[in-house]
Amino acid sequence: SRRRHTIAFIWACPPLAGDDYILYCHPKDQKTQKAEMLRLWYIRLLEDARKRGIVVSVDNLYDAYMRRLPNPCGIPNFDGDYWPGVT
Repeated sequence: SRRRHTIAFIWACPPLAGDDYILYCHPKDQKTQKAEMLRLWYIRLLEDARKRGIVVSVDNLYDAYMRRLPNPCGIPNFDGDYWPGVT
């Protein structure tokens, strides 16, 4: 709360083979989680942070934005994001 961050977005999509995001390299034998396992890992992580008081609330894109929008053009987009190509 000292930094005053109010919203953070996490894209829980596993990388494709050969993609490196946060860490610049990975061992060739390192397994990549499937999408559902990665999503559940993030949910557990965020719920634990919420219980500890680090995170105030946890939501998802559908409940936070899409449910109350008349069309998908109001979804927040970021440079290089997945949504502009889908919508």
